[in-house]
Amino acid sequence: MHPVRVHTLDLTGQSKLLDGSHFRKLTRLEYTSYGLHYANNVPDHPHLIHVETHLLPTLDLMVSHFTHRPDTPYPSRFYCDMASVQTGPERLSEAVIQGSLLSSPD
Repeated sequence: MHPVRVHTLDLTGQSKLLDGSHFRKLTRLEYTSYGLHYANNVPDHPHLIHVETHLLPTLDLMVSHFTHRPDTPYPSRFYCDMASVQTGPERLSEAVIQGSLLSSPD
């Protein structure tokens, strides 16, 4: 389990703020019948290149695929997190990520 994380998504500005300090421009934002699908590059992370996420608010889940840099010992992974989603008029004001339920290699 990891500590509680807060993802703030600005849907109009197509950006994500992680824990109030890590700003990411979204490279993909798609509304789906089950929730929200979004992605972003991670150019300043020592191990990651890209993160793709499916936010499933009716299930209180967030499923993410992390693509790691080729020179790191980590494979790409999928993570399933418990998530508490709160919405605002033009943004998901908070997606509180409560802890990792599952992580598995590709």
